[in-house]
Amino acid sequence: QKKLWEHSYKSGFYAYNLARNFLKNRIVTEDAYVCGLLHDLGKIVLSALYPELLDKLSLVKKTHSIPDVVFNTLLTGINHAEIGASIAEKWNFPPALVAAIRFHHIVDQAPLEYRDLAATVNLADLMIHYQEEDIEFYQIDPAMLKKFSIDSETHLQKICAGFQRAFDTERSR
Repeated sequence: QKKLWEHSYKSGFYAYNLARNFLKNRIVTEDAYVCGLLHDLGKIVLSALYPELLDKLSLVKKTHSIPDVVFNTLLTGINHAEIGASIAEKWNFPPALVAAIRFHHIVDQAPLEYRDLAATVNLADLMIHYQEEDIEFYQIDPAMLKKFSIDSETHLQKICAGFQRAFDTERSR
């Protein structure tokens, strides 16, 4: 669970910085941190109920390079994003937060008004997985990269390195 919480904290930080530096949309920027922080609410709940399950599933997914959305749907018929969004709705979270949780893996299905927010959370999540070598550059949707004006793997690496340095500085305070 510590790794999951660390990922959530880092996702919030990355999402906020992506929105602030690349989208420059005040509304998205205001919501990005909290949405990034809570995007894996479904995983947090599942890990609390079944602590060993997520580690075992992550190993299988990584070993076979299976994308999150495919893997989650194959295993449960419902994915962690849908579980998290359902909980967020039950707890009366704002619609933007519910949408970011629900659509962070399927951005193109998000309602138009929340699509930039879902895209920001999606790319923040993917950047972290890329840095941790869970995914390869080619697995990131080129349209997503273009949306944030990222034109090459080298460019993505520079952004990731900058965010990582800023995150480490923030954590050490």
